[in-house]
Amino acid sequence: MQRTTALLWCVGAAALLVLAAGCSTGPETTLEDTGRISYQVQISSSSEDYVVYRLVVYRDDYDTVELGVISPNDGSANSYVLSVFYNGPAWRFMEGDVLIRVGAELLRLHDGSPTRAGGYNEPVRERLTLSLTRAQFRAITNGSRVAVEFHPGTIAYIDRRGERAMRRFYEDYADA
Repeated sequence: MQRTTALLWCVGAAALLVLAAGCSTGPETTLEDTGRISYQVQISSSSEDYVVYRLVVYRDDYDTVELGVISPNDGSANSYVLSVFYNGPAWRFMEGDVLIRVGAELLRLHDGSPTRAGGYNEPVRERLTLSLTRAQFRAITNGSRVAVEFHPGTIAYIDRRGERAMRRFYEDYADA
């Protein structure tokens, strides 16, 4: 009897470990899992002045993180940005401080004028837009284990597919 009970405990513990290893506690962030992220590049332009290439690298129910390349049509140097969007029921009051972890490296960026809209019977929308140097853009797009903290305790982890998409984005559009 004791031997049977011990065997059942071992089998139960092993099954629990397998189940726990297969579960995810974070939001689903891949195209296959949810269909909510598009790793396709979106292209827009403002008259004839410039072209903007955007890549969404993270999205959940409230937050979106995207990278952008702004390519002027006059031949001047490209600009690089990281944008964070929040769309939810209550104000978050993102203050503009963003930490980006790329492997073991930590980048600290600041948006001095976050955009806020909505409220009073409307969804709240907040946006941070951060200028990146070419070196920072390259580090982010070619890095691994990329995470973006745009509000204390709110962290977006870029998955492997997102990292591959960022590398392709850099190769195809950094010098567009």
